[in-house]
Amino acid sequence: MSIKGRIIANVGGLYTVRTPEGDVSCRARGAFRHKNTLPLVGDYVTLDASQGENNAVIETIERR
Repeated sequence: MSIKGRIIANVGGLYTVRTPEGDVSCRARGAFRHKNTLPLVGDYVTLDASQGENNAVIETIERR
């Protein structure tokens, strides 16, 4: 299940993303580190919440 939202906080690699369903805590995929791209507060992102909202991960970062 994909959910779109906006990053509102980042503390120690744990991101809080505001979505229409509410705030979700998640981590970023390791692939971002390999591309030297990190999600930043204010970025619009797509989350993969197929394992449940407690295990959501940031899949994509929208163009800034």
